[in-house]
Amino acid sequence: MNGLEMLIVSMVSISAMCSYFLIQLGVFHRVSLFGYYQRFCLGITAMLPSAWNNKLAYLLGHAGYDNSQSIRITGTAFFASIGILALGLMSHGFEGQWGVWGLGGVTLWCCWLPILNAGRRSKLRQRQAVCALPATMELLAMLLGAGYPLVAALKKSFSHYRDHPLQDELKRVVNLVRTGTSFADAMNAFNDRLPTPEIRVFSNLLLQSSQQGSGLSTLLEKQAQVRREVMAAEIEQRAQESPVRLLFPLALFIFPATLVPFIGVIAAKIMWQV
Repeated sequence: MNGLEMLIVSMVSISAMCSYFLIQLGVFHRVSLFGYYQRFCLGITAMLPSAWNNKLAYLLGHAGYDNSQSIRITGTAFFASIGILALGLMSHGFEGQWGVWGLGGVTLWCCWLPILNAGRRSKLRQRQAVCALPATMELLAMLLGAGYPLVAALKKSFSHYRDHPLQDELKRVVNLVRTGTSFADAMNAFNDRLPTPEIRVFSNLLLQSSQQGSGLSTLLEKQAQVRREVMAAEIEQRAQESPVRLLFPLALFIFPATLVPFIGVIAAKIMWQV
C-alpha cells in the first residue's frame, strides 16, 4: 500500500469518526458547512433500497434520532463501509497492513455504533420516559387547573434545566401541532416513538380531553398517583429479588475466594512436611 492510499484511508477514517461524534453532540445544525454533508448523506441513502431506509429510520427513530440525524448516521455508515471496502479491493486486501485493518475496523465500529446500539438506547429511552410520567402528569394537571389550554400547558411544562425522552417527544408533538399537523396525528407519532402501555394510556387521556373536552386535571392527578404506586411496588419487588440474584456471583466468585487462604495454608503444610 503506497502513501497516497494510506492517506485516503486515514482521511476517510478521521472524517467518519468526527461525523459520529458531531452527530452525538448534535452540533451539525449549527454549522452551515454541514448542510452540504447532509445533502451528500441524503444522496447516499437515496441509492439504498427503500426497505433498508425504512428499517433504519424506524430503529433510529425509536432510539431518539430525528430524520436528519438518521440520514447522517445512515449515510456516514454506508459511505465509510463502501470506501474502506473499495480501498481494500484496490490494495489487494491491505496485505500485511494490520494497522490499516485496525484503523478501518475502528472507523466502521464508530460509524455503525449508533445503528447497532439503537435497540438498547430505545429501551433505555422508554424506561426513562415511563419514570418521568408521574411528575409530568402532575405538572400538566396543575397547569390545566390554572386555566391553560392543553397545547399551551404542554409547552409550559417543558423544563429548561433537565431534558428527558418524554419531554423531547412532547416538544416534538407541540412542534408538529404548530406546523399544522392535527393533535391526533401528532399523538399517534408520539405513541410510535415511545411504544409502551404507560405512554399509550397517557396519550389516550390527552386525546380524550382534546376531542371531548372532558376534565383532564383530575384524571392526570389520579394517574400520576397510580404510576407512583406502581413504581414503588416495582422497586420493592426488585429489592426483594436482589438476594436471589446475588447467589450465583457469590457462589462463583466470593465463596471460592474465601477458600484460597485455607487451601494455601494446607498446601504449604503438605509441602513443608514433604
